Amino acid sequence: MDRRLQQRLKMRMLRAVECIEREKSLLKASKELGVTQPALTRTLHETETILGGRIFERHSRGITITEFGEVACNAVRRVLTQVNRIDRDLDRFLAGDTTLVAVGAMPPAAVGLLPELFGKMRTEVPHIHAQLTLGSMEELIPLLNDGVLDMIVGRLFPAAIPDEFVREILYYEPLCIIGRTEHPVFAIPDATTDDLAEYRFILPNMSRLVEQEIEVVLATMNLTRTIEMRSASLPFLREILHTSNHLLISPPMTMAGDLKRGTLRRLDFTIPGPPRPAGLLMRRDYSLSAASQTFVETMRAYLRERPHPF
Repeated sequence: MDRRLQQRLKMRMLRAVECIEREKSLLKASKELGVTQPALTRTLHETETILGGRIFERHSRGITITEFGEVACNAVRRVLTQVNRIDRDLDRFLAGDTTLVAVGAMPPAAVGLLPELFGKMRTEVPHIHAQLTLGSMEELIPLLNDGVLDMIVGRLFPAAIPDEFVREILYYEPLCIIGRTEHPVFAIPDATTDDLAEYRFILPNMSRLVEQEIEVVLATMNLTRTIEMRSASLPFLREILHTSNHLLISPPMTMAGDLKRGTLRRLDFTIPGPPRPAGLLMRRDYSLSAASQTFVETMRAYLRERPHPF
């Protein structure tokens, strides 16, 4: 079929399809786009005619996407992502920010890896500047999809279904048990799970998958009942650890600075579970800028020198 999409397809059509899919409603999509519902319906009909198939089935409860629509919407998202990146790159050029790298990071990587990596960059490639966005993987992936981020650094989970991302494993993030250096548990030779059950645990709120992993570990060790609190605030968790006999189970990178300074300590206790790979998450269909490539190469070199950065 000769669709002649380059001549016939308009940007407003792509935005309409993306918005309808996201809102699952013609009415909500029309309000977001600032057009009337009949006008949006005409745009959708025109788009479906050009593409050669029905994208959505309309019914009284809203809309559902067709199999043809799944393919079309995936393609539309890819095109809009590239347009967003063109917009961002041009803004950076006009603002003189061609050396800026937008990096998303999960808390363990942000605390335990990036400070020293940025220090290495300041020495070796001082012309490169990094803009850091901290968040869970669930929060960061939409920003990567939209072109706001060049890459994400942190724990890598295999894709449940095929996606558009490249996962490059650069290091591993084990789980460990952490307490203040003077914690009584460190005076127990070969501490067991029964010994650990005498204390209360605090947990970090991070990626949903990491939290589920920690929950499974605690259940396996029969320590679920010892959980007292969870928090997304690492400074709060640090204060609790330093001023009480609570124990933390998390990747050691979340408390890397205190572990290096010796105010906190890792318990010599093997946490069950498979290897926990971490590294870079990038879009498969996105060419990195020269600055981003330099950042990635610097990170690879740093981790070759220090494969266990924590």
